[in-house]
Amino acid sequence: MRKKLLLASLLGLCLAQLLAINAAAAVKAGTTCTKLNQKTNSAGFAYTCIKSGKKIVWSKGVKVVPPTPTPEQTSSPSTSTSGQPVLDSDGIAKIADNDVQQILKTSPSPKSSYVVHQSPNVSQALVDIANKVLPTAVKFWQPVYAPTKPADVIMGYWSDGDWLQTTDQQAGDTPGGYSSLGSWISGHPTSDWPSVSGSGSHAGITVNGVAPKIIIIVSGPNVIYRPGAYTTPTHEYTMNVMQELDLNVFGQSPCWFNEGMAQFYGAALTYSDPTTYLANRRTMLLDTEFGKYPFSTQKTDPQWVADMQNSETGDCANNSSAWFGQLAMEKMVAVHGTAGVIAFLKDLNLSKNFATSFQNIYNMTLVEFYGALAPHISSTVNDLLGLGSGQGTNTPAPIAVSQGNAAAMQATILKQVGDAITASQSVPTSPLISLNVQDGALTSSQRQWINSALQFISYLSPPTKNAKWNLVFPSTMDWFLKNWDMNLESQHYKDMFANNTAQQLMGSVHSHGTSDGGWDASFFVSPTNNWFNTDWQLRFITQLLKPIGYADGSLGVKVPDWFARSFAYPISAAYTQITSQASYAQTHQMWLNNLKELPKPFDMTIYEDPNTYTAGYESYKAPGSLADEILLSQAGLSKALGFIGDIAKAGTDWATQLPKTFGITKSDLYALITTLVGG
Repeated sequence: MRKKLLLASLLGLCLAQLLAINAAAAVKAGTTCTKLNQKTNSAGFAYTCIKSGKKIVWSKGVKVVPPTPTPEQTSSPSTSTSGQPVLDSDGIAKIADNDVQQILKTSPSPKSSYVVHQSPNVSQALVDIANKVLPTAVKFWQPVYAPTKPADVIMGYWSDGDWLQTTDQQAGDTPGGYSSLGSWISGHPTSDWPSVSGSGSHAGITVNGVAPKIIIIVSGPNVIYRPGAYTTPTHEYTMNVMQELDLNVFGQSPCWFNEGMAQFYGAALTYSDPTTYLANRRTMLLDTEFGKYPFSTQKTDPQWVADMQNSETGDCANNSSAWFGQLAMEKMVAVHGTAGVIAFLKDLNLSKNFATSFQNIYNMTLVEFYGALAPHISSTVNDLLGLGSGQGTNTPAPIAVSQGNAAAMQATILKQVGDAITASQSVPTSPLISLNVQDGALTSSQRQWINSALQFISYLSPPTKNAKWNLVFPSTMDWFLKNWDMNLESQHYKDMFANNTAQQLMGSVHSHGTSDGGWDASFFVSPTNNWFNTDWQLRFITQLLKPIGYADGSLGVKVPDWFARSFAYPISAAYTQITSQASYAQTHQMWLNNLKELPKPFDMTIYEDPNTYTAGYESYKAPGSLADEILLSQAGLSKALGFIGDIAKAGTDWATQLPKTFGITKSDLYALITTLVGG
């Protein structure tokens, strides 16, 4: 069993802001804001509304760290019993491991080094293992951890207490360091030696690269047959990196965080051959060497959330925190990459408060993170217990709806969208989608994201019956006017385009459906402004998913305006979180905040007809988005996508079809939204 001296891993998910049909005005430091402590992102910087004298103004912006480009959709899909590919239990793990592999491919040869001190009782086989795996860890972490002297790696057996302390002292450790090492060894009685097959500790003289850390690996008699023989060196080297980045609060974070970062990177750096990584990962997850694994049967997502909360405290070395922590790191690295982990650790070292830094970097509470992580835990446990993916029907178990379980609803939708992203990779984008880009309007990375998004959109709602989609990306008005069919526009938009310059339209999204089920959209971009942000990406997905149900011959089916306009918002929130920096949780909270500002008594029926509400775009966005979030989480993506088609086939009205497709009546749905509004 390894002794953990702490700090680890990421968490996650992203940063974002909700969208508006028109591009939001850029925030500038010192300008007036409306709500104290409000936070927003603009042009790649995060701003907070602060008090300055008698005014409240936007603070100086803090640059938002971009994620490593390893979106979750890059994993290989398996196939469900329905024939649709789904994200298997190893999908997240493969994506996270790919982030490590990509960094290793581009990392230069390490300048740092280490030296092994071997006691007479330690087998040469264990030393050979350390010499095999440590160079990979040194290479990987060198950009943030580069000792100017070789790091001392001290390897001894349990009975080598005196030798270990003497060698530790000679290597330069402090009296407190080598004496605590002695106390740790003496705390393991002889009767424990056979069962505790391998342990590791770490210490350091100084930090910031001035002097090397000291790693101590204590090995039991049978450790060569256990994962600890292979992962302990890289695990403890990662612990040194964590101490380097987080000196001020090292070891004071939740247990799962303290253990998880070293556990994940220890495995990924040890089993750096991706062809064998998953098999070795599985062995680790099923081996109690690293603490108790927290399952004998499958649990519900809320139960996993509760277990995550329980794993925050206790005996970090012997409870389930390492097991949970490894999965937490996999999920977070899959979305944010190692760059996000490093940014979080550095922020934590400054704030000295785990929750504060978590909110600063990821705009998400721990409970919200646990809710997003729960499906990955369930999927992994399904695999380990031999239960299969459990996603054959692509329909989640119904969730009791309340503000308190929003994280569970979001996690369900994130899983559904993640599966769809994976499945879309095997389906080509419809040739009926035409992308017309002005020279220089898009960078290669922007074009790549847009192409992937169009593949996802095409998978969910492909154009049919020759209903072509015409999508143009202009950066100048002259080019736009030459490539856009003004005959399709109403007089209102003709006047708008005639009176606007391209600069005024930068970052905007303009689109409309056509009578044959087609879709025309223009996306004004800027070569200088930061238009390609999470807000724009969310609007892009939302606008182009509007035709769902209309392209299959169901045009003219009457549905509520809140459904037609807001249906894609939860899907877009999930997609942009998975593929970019957006935060579903933050988007959801903004919907709730908008609800509170609606007139009382609240009446959902006024949002059925666009002629009956007067408060503008925001007024229907919030109730409609939350209603659609409930429907998606109750029935799943597949059923929700077919709702308009179901109405057309049944020849009925939407309210009658609602309980058949989603298992909830109109009155119950509206009552739930009214409850969220608060009256």
